[in-house]
Amino acid sequence: MAKNPDPKLRLTNIWKVLKVGNIENPKDYKSGEALAFEFDASAKTYFGNAGCNTIRGAIKENDGERLLLGPGMSTMMACPNMEAENEIKQALEAARSYQIQSNTLSLQDSVGNTLMTFQAID
Repeated sequence: MAKNPDPKLRLTNIWKVLKVGNIENPKDYKSGEALAFEFDASAKTYFGNAGCNTIRGAIKENDGERLLLGPGMSTMMACPNMEAENEIKQALEAARSYQIQSNTLSLQDSVGNTLMTFQAID
């Protein structure tokens, strides 16, 4: 009998940011590359590029659906446009659940509104 994989481990991946708030395909301020976040369900950590600064933090709760991220520690560079970065920080703080379908990850707030959408990179 096959053992079912732990549903919370599905979060573990490197994810490209497709949309945050009203911003589609945000890019890194310096390189112009797509922004990416790595979630590691086993280590209970996340790390990513918010456009100007990098953010890392703890995954406080993850049961395969519910998600609570600890406050992210961030580098403190100032960039000309901080709009995407501010949206990403707000989305990470407000996330309370997530869904993964067809290599797409979406973070939702407490009432089910989608805050941020990612696509699996690998």
